[in-house]
Amino acid sequence: MSATPWTGDVEEWLSVYSGTEASAAVLATIRPFEAGEVFSGHDVMLSVQTYLVKLGSEGHGGVPEALAFAEQTWLASPHTPGEDPAQEWRNGLIGAVQKYGGAPRATHSVTRDSREATGWEQQDLRDVVQGLIDGTRTRLRPTVGRTSVGQALFYAARVNGLAGASGDGKSWTALHTCAQELADGNVAFYIDYEDSSDGIVTRLLQLGVEPEAILNRFVYLNPDTSLGDAELARLLALVAERAPTVVIVDSTGEALAAEGINPNADEEVALWFQRVARAIAKLGPAVVVLDHMSKSADGGLWPIGSQRKRAAISGAQYIQEVLGDAGFSEGKAGQARLKCAKDRPGTYFKGQVVANLRIAPTSGHGTGNLRGSVLAELESIVRVPEISNDDRDSLERLAERERQRFAEGLNTARVLEFVKAGNGTSKRRLEEAFVGVSGRSAKSRVAKDGQKALGREKARALIEQAVAEGLVHWTGNGYAEGTALVRGEADE
Repeated sequence: MSATPWTGDVEEWLSVYSGTEASAAVLATIRPFEAGEVFSGHDVMLSVQTYLVKLGSEGHGGVPEALAFAEQTWLASPHTPGEDPAQEWRNGLIGAVQKYGGAPRATHSVTRDSREATGWEQQDLRDVVQGLIDGTRTRLRPTVGRTSVGQALFYAARVNGLAGASGDGKSWTALHTCAQELADGNVAFYIDYEDSSDGIVTRLLQLGVEPEAILNRFVYLNPDTSLGDAELARLLALVAERAPTVVIVDSTGEALAAEGINPNADEEVALWFQRVARAIAKLGPAVVVLDHMSKSADGGLWPIGSQRKRAAISGAQYIQEVLGDAGFSEGKAGQARLKCAKDRPGTYFKGQVVANLRIAPTSGHGTGNLRGSVLAELESIVRVPEISNDDRDSLERLAERERQRFAEGLNTARVLEFVKAGNGTSKRRLEEAFVGVSGRSAKSRVAKDGQKALGREKARALIEQAVAEGLVHWTGNGYAEGTALVRGEADE
């Protein structure tokens, strides 16, 4: 949601946006007030006004009506004697409309006698095509979590992931990313299910973050209960108001546990990502969800739990791992590597080691000088060089051959046919069906379905893709045909 100003008055804005059916986001914002909740203060009022006005400028319906309902709730809320709540509301609404009330984009526009855009309308691609051709519109690149050569790890307005075993430094990478954004004058959010404010602030100070930046532009949340509709509405309103460039969720496993969600239940995990992580990302920040994974001999590239975690990543997913004795601790330098497990926009390829996180205590460490006592750097392993057109064409042909080679045999209908036949009900058995060899020589390996054996990595990719396409889903006891997603959910 960008800050597009409105040049008219408030009444004109309310008139233009009135008469449309309320969207789900608008209804979620006022639902707590419908349930009897009141405003707890002036700042909450401003957050709700700002969020609703931004929703209106994005084409969401029902905003003027929601504002009217919220105003009545505000007037009925407790106030300090001598305050003028009606004037406070008026002043806040004028400010929100003037700053954020610009006209909606064409693809999200609404009319008074029709439903708001749902995403099922045909999109006008002329600006996209022309912009990519003439260079006024650039290909999506990661911009958050910069490495030593200026490249970055995480995509804005997308859900990104960082997974690793306990003690491999995921939180250090996340906090180093926050420190970079704070140093640039931006706002950073940290939703922390695992640590405490003491631990997080200590590490930010060790990384050299100015105390004023922490107090003014670092938003820290430490929830210990589930995220109900009222809390989610307040969270989204706060994100819309503060406009952070990065939002860290530490960690996915604990967030799911707080909601009572089974981490292996595809439909429950998918709904959480849709309701929380993607809803935040749609407001503009790079969302980075941290997750756990167990050490494995085969060097797995995905965190533990439901395969829906993979499909929910709309940006990039990395696996962070300390190798050998390179672990770091209080007073000991070390490093961890970050390997790409998925990059939907395609900046990095699967399995590529993109960066090393280096952590080292400084000479002032342990002397009582907390600030700047730890040095952190995301050392780039890859660099995108300037190349000639001829070289670029050659590399593209090579990349296409590699894609074709990897895609060979990745026909998701194989998975559906195997499940229909009543085979491969367990995750391991289904995977082994496409890895295993059926009495042939190693030169002409054949899987149990009579087609080419894929190897473990490609077999996992095949099953993952079949789940993403909705051909099969995990029931908790085995695979079954079709999708288990709740109605209305969509995966990018």
